[in-house]
Amino acid sequence: MNKIFKHRILTGIALAGALFLSSACTDEWDDHYSDQGVNSTQTLLDVIKAESDLSDFHEVLEACGVADSLLNQSRVYTLWAPVNGSFNKDSLLNKVDDGARDTVLVRFIEAHIANFLYPANGPVEEPIRLLNDKVVDFVGNTGSYTFDAIPVDASFSNIRLRNGILHKIEKPVTYLPNIWEYLSLESGIDSLCKFLYSFDRREFNEFGSIVGPTVNGEVTYIDSAFTNSNMWFSCHEGQSRDAGGFGEIAAEDSSYVFFAITNDVWNEMVPKVDAFYNYSEKISSLDTAYVDSMRHMNARKVLCNYLVYSEKSQRGIHPDSMLPTFAYTPGQFLDSKKVALAASGIKIVRNIFAKADLMNGVTKTVKLSNGTLHVKNNFNFSPYDLWFDGIKIEGEHETTDYLVSDVASMVALINDMDTISRKKKIDVYDEEGNYVETVDSVYAKYALSKGAVMRNAGYLEAMPLQAASRPKMTFKIPGTLSAGKYRIGVVVVPAYATNAYISDSDLKPSKIRAQLYTRSGESGAKTLIYDTSAKKTWLGLQNDPTRLDTLYLYDVELDAQNDYDHTLRVPRTFSFDFCEYGLTNVKDIQTELILTCDLQKRNDDANFERTLRIDCVFLEPIYDENDTEDGE
Repeated sequence: MNKIFKHRILTGIALAGALFLSSACTDEWDDHYSDQGVNSTQTLLDVIKAESDLSDFHEVLEACGVADSLLNQSRVYTLWAPVNGSFNKDSLLNKVDDGARDTVLVRFIEAHIANFLYPANGPVEEPIRLLNDKVVDFVGNTGSYTFDAIPVDASFSNIRLRNGILHKIEKPVTYLPNIWEYLSLESGIDSLCKFLYSFDRREFNEFGSIVGPTVNGEVTYIDSAFTNSNMWFSCHEGQSRDAGGFGEIAAEDSSYVFFAITNDVWNEMVPKVDAFYNYSEKISSLDTAYVDSMRHMNARKVLCNYLVYSEKSQRGIHPDSMLPTFAYTPGQFLDSKKVALAASGIKIVRNIFAKADLMNGVTKTVKLSNGTLHVKNNFNFSPYDLWFDGIKIEGEHETTDYLVSDVASMVALINDMDTISRKKKIDVYDEEGNYVETVDSVYAKYALSKGAVMRNAGYLEAMPLQAASRPKMTFKIPGTLSAGKYRIGVVVVPAYATNAYISDSDLKPSKIRAQLYTRSGESGAKTLIYDTSAKKTWLGLQNDPTRLDTLYLYDVELDAQNDYDHTLRVPRTFSFDFCEYGLTNVKDIQTELILTCDLQKRNDDANFERTLRIDCVFLEPIYDENDTEDGE
C-alpha cells in the first residue's frame, strides 16, 4: 500500500499526544472549494517551485509529503508563504526525519494555508481559520496588509492562480498551542496529562477519505481522514458528573480557563480520593479488573472535573465566582453563588467557587489559543466542596428498582398534593427557619418543620391490607461512598395529606422500625449495621403527626443515672466500608434502608397508625475536618 499522508491529523506525541481535528472530502465539497473561472493554468505549487525565495518552504512541503496532494489539486486555498531565511529550514527537516512529520505539518505548513480565497484588496479585516483550525487576523488597506501582525509583501501578493491566491510574508506565523496541546509541553504536570491522554481514540474515516489508485489489489487514499476523540471531552455542558467529559479544550472556537495541578499535588490528592471509592471485590455482576478500573477512574475523575471552566458558562454568575464547565446547565442557578447539580440521579446544591480560592496557589499563567492555563501547586478544596455529595431518594419518584413494598401492604402514589388543604392555617418558613407567610395549605412549596422541606408535591403511602399487617418499604440507596460520614434521615408525612378534614384528636404518629444494611467486613457481604429494635432501650422512629417531620436514625444516650434517656436522642453518624457509586445493576446495590410499621401489641393501634407515608429518605454528609487532612 502506498504511503499516503493525512492532512490536518497529528499523530506524533511530541506536540500534545493527539490533536482532535478531522477532515472529510466529497465531490460536493471539492466543488464548493473549486473555482473554474480563472484563466491561469499555474497552481500554487507551480509558483512556489519557481520562486527562488520560497524554495525553503517548498522543500519542507516536499519533506512532509503533501506538496502535490495539497497545493496541486483543484481545491481552492489561500497561501501566505514565508520567505527564505525567515525560519530554520534545517530544524524543520530534521524533525521530519526524526518522526515528527505531523508536528511540522500542523505547526508550520497548515499554519499558513486557509480554505477559500482571501485577496488583499481594499479594506480587509478578516479572522482567518487556517487548515490547522487556528484563527489569525488578516487586516489592512490598499498597499499595506498584515497576516497575524506579519507584514505582507506588497510587491508579491494577490497572485491569482488556478487553485488559489498566493501572498508572500516576511516571516512565519508563530504557532500558539491550545490548552490540550500545551498540557504535554508543561513540565511538572505529567501525572494529570497521562490520565487525560489515556482516553484518546483515533479511528479511520473511510467515508471522509479521498480514494486513490488501487495498488497491488489494495485501495490507497490520496487524503485519509481520521476521527479523533477523547471521552473526557465528550460530555456536553450541562450533563451530570457521571457522564464523563468536562469541556472541549482542544477546540479552537471555545475559550476556557484550565487549572493544571502539579505532580506533587496529584500524588498527594489521589490516595485521599481513593479512600472514597473503595469497591468490594464481591460485586456479582462485575469482575475484579473492572472493579479496580472503576476505583481508578472515579477517584481521578472527580479531581479533573473541577479543573476546567468555560468562559461561556460564567454568564449570570457572581463576578467573584466561577462554575466548572461540567456542572453548567442553563437555568439551574439557585442564585448567583449556588448551583443545583445532578449526581447519581440525586439533585444537590453546590457552592460556586470563589475566584480567589481557585487562583490561590497559581505559580504560572500561560495564554493559549483557546484560553488560559494556570499551573497550581495546591488543591485547597475538601471532599465536601467537591465530590462528597448528599443522596436523596424521593418516595413518589422512585421506581420499583430502588423501592420494594411488602406484599402485605398497598402502595399508593399521591402526586397532586397541592389540591389538598388543611382547615386551619399554618406558618411557612424557609430553609433557614425564617418566617415567610401564613397559608391554608400544608403543602406550600417552602413548608418547613424541623429542617425538612417537602420540595415535591408527592409522597409514598403504604397501607395495611389486613388489620394486623405491618407495612414495609425497602429503599435501596445508590451512590454511597466509602469514606466520610453521613447522617440518615426519613421525612414522614402526616395523615392529613390524604384526609384534610381529620380532627387533631385523631392524628396518630407512626412507629417505625428502621434497619440499615450495607456491604461490610473483609468479605463485603450484606450486613445489618443498624436496627432500632435491636435494643429494648430503643423505641423506634416516632414522628409528630401534626406536621411534616424529619426523623434521623439515632443513638440513645445515658442520663446522669446511667439509664437510657429517650429524650437524649442523638442523630447517629454512619460510615461505609465500601463504595457503591456508579453501580448500574440494582442487584449490586447492597445498601438499603428498610422501614417497617413497628406495632407489636394490639393496644398499639390506639396510639399509633399502621399506614406509612414517606416523602423521602436522605443521606446528609457530615463535615469533619480530620477527614480532609488524612484522607480517611
